Amino acid sequence: MDRRWPVTTPTRDDLEARYGARAMTRIHDDGGPLFGGAAGPVPARTVPAATPPESPDPWSRARNGSEAAARAWSPEQAARVDEAIAACARSGLDFSADDVWRAAPGVPVTKGLAARLITAARRRVIENTGRLTTATRGGEHDHAQRLVVWRGVPA
Repeated sequence: MDRRWPVTTPTRDDLEARYGARAMTRIHDDGGPLFGGAAGPVPARTVPAATPPESPDPWSRARNGSEAAARAWSPEQAARVDEAIAACARSGLDFSADDVWRAAPGVPVTKGLAARLITAARRRVIENTGRLTTATRGGEHDHAQRLVVWRGVPA
């Protein structure tokens, strides 16, 4: 039978016999000896507490990314996107991000639209229908994404 691993943990005497006494006093990077040799036991070190991440959940991280992308637009571009969202809401038809992009030509396509749509929903301009659709805009920004279907909130 081939045993690749010992079934018992070696003792200090086993290690000294195998590797020699010199290996038993090898110094760690923290200044203590490997097995508590002539210099004594390894001193305890305090480990600093891990700092919590800024955004503890994936939804917050995604929202923060969308908001950062929206801040990359000029104020005029952001106003055009907001007007396109309002126009889609006033149409009385359900719409998705594809419809907003068609209503705001010339605005760089970024993930910032998600932040603008969420802001419009918080302002009760639009509401989420609970349905999804697949992106149809084509080109480099169409990756068959699932898009939320929105509708305007009656005034």
